[in-house]
Amino acid sequence: MSARGTARQIAAKAGMLLGALFVFTLLLAALPAHRAPEQEGSAAQSPEVDHRGMAGMDVGDEHASEKAAVGDMTPGHHDAHSAHMTMTAMRTQTPEDVQRAKEVVAQLRAGIEKYRDYHVALNDGFKIFLPNVP
Repeated sequence: MSARGTARQIAAKAGMLLGALFVFTLLLAALPAHRAPEQEGSAAQSPEVDHRGMAGMDVGDEHASEKAAVGDMTPGHHDAHSAHMTMTAMRTQTPEDVQRAKEVVAQLRAGIEKYRDYHVALNDGFKIFLPNVP
């Protein structure tokens, strides 16, 4: 075998090795529960936030099993305080907030009323999301 052929073979094997390493790195980064190792001395700890008073965040005994089930089904969010999101304290609700919420609900109901029959949505060009899932 000539020197040129040997060099091509070595270059091809090196390219395949680098390609495999690249694909492995992409797949590892795409894993939902994968996290990069934390640096020592990292001060990016989330403060404790009490979510009990927030609307939709009721964590009473009657909702404990539901919360646990949702937590088990959420990939990559097994700790209570994710590094990418922290909740701020709720501000006091005002009468304007209530009025705006009622307006949003009224607009939503008016906008989706004609789609109570899904055939109307199909005729308007909407497509069924995941049509093979019952």
